Amino acid sequence: MALSLRIQDSGQLRPLRVLVTRPLEQALQTAAWIRRHGGEPLVFPCLRVEPCDLTALRHACLELFRYAAIAVTSIHAVRALLPLIPSEMPCPPIFALGHKTAAELVRYGRHAHHIVDGESATASALAEAIVFHLGPSSTGKQVLFPQASEGREELPRLLQNAGIAVTRLAAYQTVAVEPSALHEAVATLRAEAVDLLPIGSPRTAQVLMLALGDDAQRLLSRTLVGAIGQTTTKALRDREIQVDVVAESPSFEDLVSQLALWRQQR
Repeated sequence: MALSLRIQDSGQLRPLRVLVTRPLEQALQTAAWIRRHGGEPLVFPCLRVEPCDLTALRHACLELFRYAAIAVTSIHAVRALLPLIPSEMPCPPIFALGHKTAAELVRYGRHAHHIVDGESATASALAEAIVFHLGPSSTGKQVLFPQASEGREELPRLLQNAGIAVTRLAAYQTVAVEPSALHEAVATLRAEAVDLLPIGSPRTAQVLMLALGDDAQRLLSRTLVGAIGQTTTKALRDREIQVDVVAESPSFEDLVSQLALWRQQR
Protein backbone atom coordinates (compact mmCIF):
# COMPACT_ATOMS: atom_id res chain seq x y z
CA MET A 1 0.00 0.00 0.00
CA ALA A 2 1.39 3.39 -1.00
CA LEU A 3 2.20 5.85 1.75
CA SER A 4 -0.44 8.55 2.23
CA LEU A 5 0.14 11.53 4.51
CA ARG A 6 -3.58 12.20 4.75
CA ILE A 7 -6.09 11.40 7.48
CA GLN A 8 -9.81 11.40 8.16
CA ASP A 9 -10.72 14.32 10.42
CA SER A 10 -14.36 15.16 11.28
CA GLY A 11 -15.49 13.18 8.25
CA GLN A 12 -13.12 14.99 5.91
CA LEU A 13 -9.85 13.79 4.39
CA ARG A 14 -7.11 16.31 5.11
CA PRO A 15 -3.31 16.40 4.88
CA LEU A 16 -1.20 15.61 7.90
CA ARG A 17 0.70 18.74 8.98
CA VAL A 18 4.39 18.00 9.51
CA LEU A 19 6.69 20.47 11.27
CA VAL A 20 10.08 20.23 9.49
CA THR A 21 13.00 21.59 11.53
CA ARG A 22 15.96 20.44 9.41
CA PRO A 23 18.52 22.85 7.89
CA LEU A 24 16.92 24.72 5.00
CA GLU A 25 18.20 22.78 1.99
CA GLN A 26 17.35 19.42 3.53
CA ALA A 27 14.05 20.80 4.83
CA LEU A 28 13.00 21.85 1.34
CA GLN A 29 13.77 18.38 -0.02
CA THR A 30 11.78 16.77 2.78
CA ALA A 31 8.93 19.25 2.23
CA ALA A 32 8.72 18.29 -1.44
CA TRP A 33 8.58 14.60 -0.46
CA ILE A 34 5.82 15.31 2.08
CA ARG A 35 3.75 17.16 -0.54
CA ARG A 36 4.16 14.30 -3.03
CA HIS A 37 2.58 11.99 -0.47
CA GLY A 38 -0.32 14.31 0.30
CA GLY A 39 0.96 15.97 3.48
CA GLU A 40 1.40 19.62 4.41
CA PRO A 41 4.96 20.57 5.39
CA LEU A 42 5.55 23.45 7.80
CA VAL A 43 9.19 24.44 7.31
CA PHE A 44 10.98 26.10 10.24
CA PRO A 45 14.72 25.24 10.27
CA CYS A 46 16.32 25.15 13.72
CA LEU A 47 19.87 24.98 12.34
CA ARG A 48 21.85 26.34 9.44
CA VAL A 49 24.95 24.71 7.97
CA GLU A 50 28.13 26.77 7.61
CA PRO A 51 31.61 25.82 6.38
CA CYS A 52 34.54 25.45 8.77
CA ASP A 53 38.15 26.39 8.13
CA LEU A 54 39.06 24.11 5.22
CA THR A 55 42.85 24.27 5.74
CA ALA A 56 43.03 20.88 7.46
CA LEU A 57 40.74 19.30 4.85
CA ARG A 58 42.90 20.61 2.00
CA HIS A 59 46.00 19.21 3.68
CA ALA A 60 44.34 15.82 4.14
CA CYS A 61 43.36 15.74 0.48
CA LEU A 62 46.99 16.21 -0.51
CA GLU A 63 47.90 13.13 1.53
CA LEU A 64 45.07 10.75 0.71
CA PHE A 65 47.65 8.00 0.20
CA ARG A 66 47.99 7.85 4.00
CA TYR A 67 44.42 6.66 4.46
CA ALA A 68 43.09 3.14 4.05
CA ALA A 69 39.49 4.38 3.85
CA ILE A 70 37.26 7.44 4.06
CA ALA A 71 34.04 7.46 6.08
CA VAL A 72 31.27 9.93 5.22
CA THR A 73 28.04 10.08 7.17
CA SER A 74 26.28 13.12 5.68
CA ILE A 75 25.86 15.02 2.43
CA HIS A 76 27.44 18.04 4.12
CA ALA A 77 30.67 16.12 4.72
CA VAL A 78 30.71 15.03 1.07
CA ARG A 79 30.20 18.61 -0.11
CA ALA A 80 33.01 19.86 2.09
CA LEU A 81 35.56 17.17 1.16
CA LEU A 82 34.98 16.05 -2.42
CA PRO A 83 35.50 19.39 -4.21
CA LEU A 84 38.99 19.49 -2.67
CA ILE A 85 40.03 16.14 -4.19
CA PRO A 86 41.37 16.55 -7.76
CA SER A 87 39.40 14.37 -10.17
CA GLU A 88 42.56 12.62 -11.36
CA MET A 89 43.74 11.76 -7.84
CA PRO A 90 43.32 8.14 -6.69
CA CYS A 91 40.96 7.94 -3.75
CA PRO A 92 40.81 5.38 -0.93
CA PRO A 93 37.63 3.32 -0.66
CA ILE A 94 34.76 5.49 0.55
CA PHE A 95 32.22 4.12 3.04
CA ALA A 96 28.92 5.98 3.07
CA LEU A 97 26.12 6.09 5.62
CA GLY A 98 22.80 6.24 3.76
CA HIS A 99 21.85 6.30 0.09
CA LYS A 100 21.59 10.11 0.03
CA THR A 101 25.20 10.45 1.14
CA ALA A 102 26.21 7.91 -1.52
CA ALA A 103 24.20 9.76 -4.18
CA GLU A 104 26.00 12.99 -3.29
CA LEU A 105 29.33 11.24 -3.95
CA VAL A 106 28.17 10.42 -7.48
CA ARG A 107 27.55 14.12 -8.11
CA TYR A 108 31.29 14.62 -7.65
CA GLY A 109 32.27 11.70 -9.86
CA ARG A 110 33.02 9.23 -7.07
CA HIS A 111 31.26 6.08 -5.95
CA ALA A 112 30.97 4.54 -2.52
CA HIS A 113 32.88 1.31 -2.02
CA HIS A 114 30.23 0.30 0.50
CA ILE A 115 26.86 1.81 1.46
CA VAL A 116 25.17 1.14 4.79
CA ASP A 117 21.50 1.90 4.24
CA GLY A 118 18.00 1.19 5.48
CA GLU A 119 17.49 -0.21 8.96
CA SER A 120 21.18 -1.11 9.18
CA ALA A 121 22.31 2.48 8.57
CA THR A 122 24.00 2.95 11.93
CA ALA A 123 27.47 3.97 13.03
CA SER A 124 27.98 0.44 14.33
CA ALA A 125 27.17 -1.12 10.95
CA LEU A 126 29.43 1.37 9.15
CA ALA A 127 32.28 0.61 11.53
CA GLU A 128 31.79 -3.13 11.01
CA ALA A 129 31.96 -2.67 7.22
CA ILE A 130 35.19 -0.68 7.46
CA VAL A 131 36.81 -3.16 9.87
CA PHE A 132 35.81 -6.07 7.62
CA HIS A 133 37.26 -4.30 4.57
CA LEU A 134 40.56 -3.51 6.27
CA GLY A 135 40.88 -7.11 7.41
CA PRO A 136 42.89 -8.74 10.20
CA SER A 137 45.82 -6.37 9.66
CA SER A 138 43.70 -3.26 10.24
CA THR A 139 45.61 -2.26 13.39
CA GLY A 140 47.42 1.02 12.80
CA LYS A 141 45.67 1.78 9.52
CA GLN A 142 44.12 5.23 9.21
CA VAL A 143 40.59 6.28 8.30
CA LEU A 144 39.71 9.84 7.29
CA PHE A 145 36.45 11.02 8.84
CA PRO A 146 35.19 14.50 7.86
CA GLN A 147 32.25 15.44 10.08
CA ALA A 148 30.42 18.29 11.78
CA SER A 149 32.52 20.27 14.23
CA GLU A 150 30.12 19.10 16.94
CA GLY A 151 29.90 15.61 15.47
CA ARG A 152 29.15 12.44 17.39
CA GLU A 153 31.81 10.23 18.95
CA GLU A 154 30.35 6.80 18.19
CA LEU A 155 31.99 5.93 14.85
CA PRO A 156 35.52 7.07 15.81
CA ARG A 157 35.22 5.24 19.12
CA LEU A 158 34.16 1.99 17.46
CA LEU A 159 36.99 2.15 14.93
CA GLN A 160 39.57 3.05 17.56
CA ASN A 161 38.39 0.11 19.68
CA ALA A 162 39.25 -2.08 16.68
CA GLY A 163 42.76 -0.64 16.61
CA ILE A 164 42.16 1.70 13.66
CA ALA A 165 43.51 5.25 13.77
CA VAL A 166 40.87 7.86 12.92
CA THR A 167 41.65 11.34 11.61
CA ARG A 168 38.62 13.43 12.51
CA LEU A 169 38.32 16.70 10.65
CA ALA A 170 35.73 19.43 11.20
CA ALA A 171 34.26 19.80 7.71
CA TYR A 172 31.25 21.94 8.58
CA GLN A 173 29.32 23.28 11.53
CA THR A 174 25.67 23.62 12.35
CA VAL A 175 24.66 26.94 13.88
CA ALA A 176 21.49 27.47 15.87
CA VAL A 177 18.96 29.98 14.60
CA GLU A 178 17.81 32.68 17.00
CA PRO A 179 14.72 31.77 19.06
CA SER A 180 12.93 34.71 17.42
CA ALA A 181 13.21 32.91 14.05
CA LEU A 182 10.97 30.18 15.49
CA HIS A 183 8.18 32.42 16.82
CA GLU A 184 5.83 31.31 14.06
CA ALA A 185 6.64 27.65 14.68
CA VAL A 186 5.86 28.11 18.38
CA ALA A 187 2.58 29.86 17.49
CA THR A 188 1.67 26.96 15.18
CA LEU A 189 2.25 24.48 17.99
CA ARG A 190 0.20 26.63 20.39
CA ALA A 191 -2.64 26.59 17.86
CA GLU A 192 -2.47 22.76 17.83
CA ALA A 193 -1.91 22.94 14.07
CA VAL A 194 0.88 20.34 13.96
CA ASP A 195 0.20 16.61 13.60
CA LEU A 196 3.73 15.25 13.35
CA LEU A 197 7.05 16.53 14.68
CA PRO A 198 10.06 14.53 13.46
CA ILE A 199 13.38 15.58 15.03
CA GLY A 200 16.67 14.49 13.52
CA SER A 201 19.37 15.47 16.01
CA PRO A 202 19.99 16.37 19.66
CA ARG A 203 21.07 19.87 18.56
CA THR A 204 17.75 20.41 16.78
CA ALA A 205 15.93 19.28 19.90
CA GLN A 206 17.96 21.68 22.02
CA VAL A 207 17.21 24.68 19.77
CA LEU A 208 13.50 23.90 19.58
CA MET A 209 13.24 23.42 23.36
CA LEU A 210 14.89 26.81 23.89
CA ALA A 211 12.32 28.47 21.62
CA LEU A 212 9.43 26.71 23.37
CA GLY A 213 10.70 27.55 26.83
CA ASP A 214 8.77 26.37 29.87
CA ASP A 215 5.81 25.40 27.66
CA ALA A 216 7.78 22.75 25.75
CA GLN A 217 6.35 19.70 27.50
CA ARG A 218 2.75 20.92 27.35
CA LEU A 219 2.88 22.05 23.73
CA LEU A 220 4.57 18.92 22.42
CA SER A 221 2.12 16.67 24.25
CA ARG A 222 -0.43 17.77 21.64
CA THR A 223 1.44 16.32 18.68
CA LEU A 224 3.22 13.10 17.82
CA VAL A 225 6.96 13.42 18.31
CA GLY A 226 9.52 11.23 16.53
CA ALA A 227 13.30 11.06 16.89
CA ILE A 228 16.13 9.63 14.81
CA GLY A 229 18.39 7.52 16.99
CA GLN A 230 18.85 7.03 20.69
CA THR A 231 20.86 10.20 21.34
CA THR A 232 18.10 12.41 19.95
CA THR A 233 15.54 10.41 21.89
CA LYS A 234 17.52 10.90 25.10
CA ALA A 235 17.83 14.66 24.48
CA LEU A 236 14.04 14.88 24.29
CA ARG A 237 13.25 12.53 27.17
CA ASP A 238 15.74 14.39 29.37
CA ARG A 239 13.37 17.34 28.94
CA GLU A 240 10.44 15.07 29.79
CA ILE A 241 9.15 15.12 26.21
CA GLN A 242 7.24 12.00 25.18
CA VAL A 243 8.83 10.38 22.13
CA ASP A 244 6.22 8.35 20.25
CA VAL A 245 8.42 6.91 17.50
CA VAL A 246 12.17 6.19 17.43
CA ALA A 247 13.74 5.51 14.02
CA GLU A 248 17.17 3.90 14.07
CA SER A 249 17.89 4.60 10.40
CA PRO A 250 19.04 8.15 9.50
CA SER A 251 16.25 8.58 6.94
CA PHE A 252 14.00 11.50 7.77
CA GLU A 253 11.40 10.18 5.34
CA ASP A 254 11.32 6.85 7.19
CA LEU A 255 10.69 8.68 10.44
CA VAL A 256 7.84 10.72 8.94
CA SER A 257 6.35 7.53 7.48
CA GLN A 258 6.44 5.79 10.87
CA LEU A 259 4.86 8.79 12.58
CA ALA A 260 2.11 8.96 9.93
CA LEU A 261 1.32 5.27 10.40
CA TRP A 262 1.15 5.74 14.16
CA ARG A 263 -1.19 8.74 13.73
CA GLN A 264 -3.48 6.88 11.34
CA GLN A 265 -3.76 3.91 13.67
CA ARG A 266 -4.72 5.94 16.74
